[in-house]
Amino acid sequence: MKNKEAYKQAFKHVHYQKEINLNQRRIPKPLITLATSLIVLLSTFTVAYAFDVGGIQSKLEVWFHGEKRNVQYEKVGDDTYHLYTTDENGNVIDIGIDSGTKWTPTGMKPMTGDELVESLNDEFGIFYDEKEDKYLFYYQDNIVDVTHMFDKEKNCYLIINNGQKDIYFVMSYKTKIDEDNAISLYDDENREVHHGVKVKDIKDKFVRIK
Repeated sequence: MKNKEAYKQAFKHVHYQKEINLNQRRIPKPLITLATSLIVLLSTFTVAYAFDVGGIQSKLEVWFHGEKRNVQYEKVGDDTYHLYTTDENGNVIDIGIDSGTKWTPTGMKPMTGDELVESLNDEFGIFYDEKEDKYLFYYQDNIVDVTHMFDKEKNCYLIINNGQKDIYFVMSYKTKIDEDNAISLYDDENREVHHGVKVKDIKDKFVRIK
């Protein structure tokens, strides 16, 4: 597969019930019920892009695509940052441009570059491993093969403890996992998955990932 095709395919498979792109501000975390994860997947490519990295600031180690990675950033505009990481050979890889907001006692304020990078610890999504022919879900240090975990209704249910509490993930797709999937996150079993149906009502469907 050509690199251009690989890039296109990677970003086709993570779809959410709300359209999000790298140039939009993040939805405040207290309001998040859906995945807000588009800064993903480029670490799987073999292509290393050439950049002038002289202006890169800070280096933070965060969970990125299921493993600890050093991520750096460069400020490119008002409250907007260009994020980079490196592959196993030390080649610079472009993650993308992003911005974010946070809650404060006085209201919403822009995230700093460090805060934006640290927010990657909460990112999650599904990617297709072409070499292994598997669909893998990642969140923090968990990488789960979900290829055969979808039921007849094309839904998959996971519970992952983030070190503080259980997080419930509901994944679904219509035709292909990597083209039209949706992922919802619930941090409370009393949250509604469907109209009138709460997480606790279908808790037996969830598979705990240890």
